[in-house]
Amino acid sequence: MLSGKLLLNNFFADEKARQRYARHRWSTPGWQWVDPVKEAQAVELQLSLGIATLREVCGEQGKDWYEVVRERQQEIETCREMGIELPWFTPDKSQMEVKDEENEQKQGENGQE
Repeated sequence: MLSGKLLLNNFFADEKARQRYARHRWSTPGWQWVDPVKEAQAVELQLSLGIATLREVCGEQGKDWYEVVRERQQEIETCREMGIELPWFTPDKSQMEVKDEENEQKQGENGQE
């Protein structure tokens, strides 16, 4: 903008226009993994620990996280309409049991306070 190479109407005069122009996201190109299994396990661990976000993980692969989630939602809805239930659509029962136990422990702790 400052160099004059990019012409954006009302960029300096209108704050709302400036905010609209600034609502872009930069996505780097993705790359192939050296060891896809280890990479997937590392990503799963980072997400479960809360030290990474879908935006970061997808961004590293050159993908937009929102588009990935939206596409996954469409896949799940379409498959369920067709009577197809794939294993990754629902959490593993063992994971659900662990979460139930954690919730029960938290409730017990809260009730004792």
